Amino acid sequence: MIPFTEQLLQTARKRNVSLYVVGGFLRDVFLKRGSRDLDLVASLDPRTIGMDLAEATGGNYYELNLDHSTARVTLDWEQQQWQVDIGIIRGNSIHEDLKNRDFTVNAMALPLEKLSPGSGWQEHLLDPFSGRKDLEKRQLRLVSEEVILDDPLRMVRGIRFASQLQFDLEPYTTVLFKKHRPLLYRVPNDRLKMELGKILANPSVKYLWLMQRLDFIEGLLPHLERLLASSEARVKFRGWEQSMQTLHHLEKLMETLPFSPQWKYDLEKYLAEELSMDWPRAKILKLAAIFHNIRDAETGNSLEQEGADYYQPSKAGGYLYRFSRRLRLNRAEKNLLLQACTHYQAPIKLYRYPNRTARTLYRFYKTLGNEAPGILLFSLADYLALLGYPGARHRLSLPSPADYRSFLNSLLHRYFIVKERFMQSPALITREEVLSLLGIEQGPLSMEILEAIAEAQAEGRIKTRKEAFSLAEEEFKNRLANQDYS
Repeated sequence: MIPFTEQLLQTARKRNVSLYVVGGFLRDVFLKRGSRDLDLVASLDPRTIGMDLAEATGGNYYELNLDHSTARVTLDWEQQQWQVDIGIIRGNSIHEDLKNRDFTVNAMALPLEKLSPGSGWQEHLLDPFSGRKDLEKRQLRLVSEEVILDDPLRMVRGIRFASQLQFDLEPYTTVLFKKHRPLLYRVPNDRLKMELGKILANPSVKYLWLMQRLDFIEGLLPHLERLLASSEARVKFRGWEQSMQTLHHLEKLMETLPFSPQWKYDLEKYLAEELSMDWPRAKILKLAAIFHNIRDAETGNSLEQEGADYYQPSKAGGYLYRFSRRLRLNRAEKNLLLQACTHYQAPIKLYRYPNRTARTLYRFYKTLGNEAPGILLFSLADYLALLGYPGARHRLSLPSPADYRSFLNSLLHRYFIVKERFMQSPALITREEVLSLLGIEQGPLSMEILEAIAEAQAEGRIKTRKEAFSLAEEEFKNRLANQDYS
């Protein structure tokens, strides 16, 4: 079970200390889930045990808390990476420690000296709250009501454990969650982000619906449900249910990536790239699925409106920034969330655009930038969610599934295969050269001229520096004749 048990026992004997295996490691052993994250509690300062274990196993030692209450050792053993967290027994005994844990399935302990193959270790299991029976029932049950009052985040952790283990909440635990929902405002931003990220790491729709039924959403993300209700009142098909359907299809698409094999690896790499620790792009796009419909509540814009150019943004409004701050998103995460919530309709509007020229595609890819793959994937998820509503395809003039998938395939092809033409072509002339050639200073006029040169280059109308200089002079004359830049 633990290949370095003997080293742990030697450390315990050396310091004359009691060590217990606790928490998620024991739970996962009973569930036959392979785990190399080991949780221990000790009757002595964890730092001493941690440093001794690191020395005995050749591992690395860290202190996790400012009050020195938890030590961590990371080590490679028999070509496996292990993480060992060592805490101090809380209270006067191991039984008191277990009483202060969150759920019964995490409130079991085993004396380390009883942990050896063939020793009948299960007979020595300390299980005062019948956690093993709850494992057999595949349910999460609170140790006591007090653990919620001590730390309301445990309610969110309950949803996270349910999603990771595919467990249900025990009925009275559900009652307690609803009773103490008002305490969720006390959940710190960074811990909410961590727990929500772990929920989104698994198929999450079922558990977000559970959070909604428990009234957790309003407590954790104030006004979100009211915004989505307002959105649905303004624009049919654009409420909480459509957001969850979008998330459902997005998770399925991320699992299968039903596009050309040519760029499947590129898509996987794009989605897996972490924008912060344990937050890859895939999770931010899932957040976008939750939030994207709030723009209709704030602006009333929708697919049903005609006349807007496909590349014009659909503003999600100030609430998106509030939710970003609540979740402590960094700049890159905020940018992707805003891009996805703003431009997810751009692909379908481009599909409807009557004359798609090279200039049109240049503007499209420039608007979406490096997040084009994610927004294309997200657009397909939103489209598939809309198709699930009777009458939506006719009312919203949606294309056929085969046509839209083929169209998105072509856009992905252009992004991954001929991306340099639309996004990465080196400029034929620089800004400084344009300013020097025309004798002007940097400003709106110079920016418009540079943009016209870039568009012409993307269209293939100019290919040389000489042609670029000529076009700069021509654009300069035309703009001076038509507008006042003085």
